Amino acid sequence: MSANIFTKPKINIKIFLASSIEEFADERQSLKNFIRQIKNVVIDHNIMINMFICEFSDKAITNGRKQEQFLTEIDDCNIFLLLIGKKMGKYTFEEYEYAKNLKKQQVEGFPIIIAGFKICDDSESTINVFFENIPSDTLKLKFTEITDFKEILLSVILEILKNELTNEIQQRLNKIITLGNERTNEKN
Repeated sequence: MSANIFTKPKINIKIFLASSIEEFADERQSLKNFIRQIKNVVIDHNIMINMFICEFSDKAITNGRKQEQFLTEIDDCNIFLLLIGKKMGKYTFEEYEYAKNLKKQQVEGFPIIIAGFKICDDSESTINVFFENIPSDTLKLKFTEITDFKEILLSVILEILKNELTNEIQQRLNKIITLGNERTNEKN
């Protein structure tokens, strides 16, 4: 039984990326590569980090709207990334609203929503108003380079890992204390 106490924890972090595919093609690819680099560092520690990007999802024909499948991916994500720039498409908006409503229902506060607004001269005025009215429980930033956005994403990933590992260690220590108490009781 004590061997289970010392096994490595299994931590899964799932990220959902919502944005215009065309407008943010380079940024989406850059974030995908960034997550892959992080994944390569942490995988030896039994930590998995995956990012859902719709253009890399299953292309199979499904019953119903494909968007419905994308929305279900948000259900178990830890982090919801929103990138907006010149405009926001109806699917990106639908994904954001879904994540925002899901967060309201969750006790743990997941998904953590990070909204990035790419500063551009020709953004629709409604985008500026939308961004300014994003709730305060959302991490939001204006950026010109995706590197700024990556720094925020990395800090959120590290915070989740810290919390998960702290909980895991606390549970393992409690098991050790319980086993120690049981052995003491057996001796008496």
